[in-house]
Amino acid sequence: MDTLTSTTTQSGPFFSYTIRCSQRGRSAIFFPQRQQISLIEGTSKYQVELGFSPSRLLELMVRNADVVVTRNEILEYAWPERVVTQSSLNQAISRLRELLGDEQNKEIIQTIPRRGYVFNSSFLTAAVELSETGDDCGDTPTVIENNTHLHSKWDALPEHWQRPVRLFLVTITALMLSTLLWRVDWDLLLQPNLVIDTQQENNQRLIYTAPNLSSLESLQNDLSKIRERLVLFSSRPGTLVFNRTQDYYDITCIHQGVTKFITVYRTQLATVNDQQLRECLQ
Repeated sequence: MDTLTSTTTQSGPFFSYTIRCSQRGRSAIFFPQRQQISLIEGTSKYQVELGFSPSRLLELMVRNADVVVTRNEILEYAWPERVVTQSSLNQAISRLRELLGDEQNKEIIQTIPRRGYVFNSSFLTAAVELSETGDDCGDTPTVIENNTHLHSKWDALPEHWQRPVRLFLVTITALMLSTLLWRVDWDLLLQPNLVIDTQQENNQRLIYTAPNLSSLESLQNDLSKIRERLVLFSSRPGTLVFNRTQDYYDITCIHQGVTKFITVYRTQLATVNDQQLRECLQ
């Protein structure tokens, strides 16, 4: 099980890698900093959360395309400071091959017996350095088959919820335009029972989003110590946004037009150190 903490900020360059998949008609756009891969098939596009270790594994191989990456190099980069078995590596390789449609031919990620693995550069069609904001208009968090997906979710909202949710979405959209807040979970925002709790503590505006009250209380309890430290370390007014996506907690720090993120695996909340929190607030 992946139990590592990943910190993602907008202070450095972002990269995307376009991969031609073995499966006919499928291509993939890999975002290492986001630990995500967007799969495109025809007019459909959907996003997959890779998690820390599989993402680091793919990143290492892509950046060393056509070079044999040894098992030890992979383990040190994708599972740092951990003792893992060969089965963990095999599972990660198998999952990546499945996503890339390469599980049968094994042409993209090639196994070199007793040495390691090679990423076949002939399947790497583009490597693009994005802006510092990580802006990429082509990346969306939902399947785009037609325009009915979001409309159906909006129509499912109770009428008395539509106005406050619309106001909240307008606020978030404004933040996106000024700070390119690409990690907002839009599927979460459009859930009919969405719960949003806004608080003010010292000079920080705190926003919690959760699918229901029970999840909101759990989110607030789980992140209470981190919230206290963030508020303590903050020296200027700003906004802190907290939510949870599957097994990861997302903490967004917005200060004077700069947005930074900390993504923490659920079992690793206690390992977030003061330096990470201070960097998020900078």
